[in-house]
Amino acid sequence: MAKILIIEDQAPMRRNIALMLQMEGYEACTAENGRLGLEAARKERPDLILCDVMMPELDGYGVIAAFPELIRRAVVMAVPHPARSAESALHPKHVHRSFHWWFFQLPELPEKALAANDFAFVDYLWDYWTCAGYRDPAHIAHVKRTLAQPGAIAAALSYYRAMFDASKADPTLGTLRRSMDRPIAVPTLALCGGDDLRADLMTDQAQYFTGAYRFELVAGAGHFLHREKPAEVTRLVLEWLAH
Repeated sequence: MAKILIIEDQAPMRRNIALMLQMEGYEACTAENGRLGLEAARKERPDLILCDVMMPELDGYGVIAAFPELIRRAVVMAVPHPARSAESALHPKHVHRSFHWWFFQLPELPEKALAANDFAFVDYLWDYWTCAGYRDPAHIAHVKRTLAQPGAIAAALSYYRAMFDASKADPTLGTLRRSMDRPIAVPTLALCGGDDLRADLMTDQAQYFTGAYRFELVAGAGHFLHREKPAEVTRLVLEWLAH
């Protein structure tokens, strides 16, 4: 039985992914952030790691940069390298696209806005970031149920607030954060939807990789390419991992 490690900071999402994998016959183990995920990877020696790219303490890019000995091949989707994300803050169109980063820095109001009108904020972002006409009502309902769980909104907002506030960073992780800035030696496939504005950033990030690097645009997909074009994304991922 193949063993899959899920590294995801949102507890409801983490549990649901583990349950779905177990129902498909896989052995699932979980960790709530990148640091604990690395400990689990050393202990469990999984066949596959599903890792959220954007997490507190240690994100997905940080995992493959800091600990290449644990990962044979990697796939990243829809999120640029952190250095490219930082550069994007200087460009108006990317500031507009990621307006929630700045909005979530406000006190109290984001908590109210996210939950208002049956989480209409989620509906807006979904329509903004997907291809015109794409609908996935069952998934949206699931996302809203997840955010309705006690503490879920606070946890999500805490991540974004920590992005811009160094005082919220754990001082004991300084050495680890420096290792996250290393060039990435793990062979990596980067995927992005052809209609996602983030493609502008991901197209030009090969300089952060010293190992084999391949970038693919998925036509007809926005930010959620794995849901908008699942067959094409699956084909690309399986081809890459089979090498």
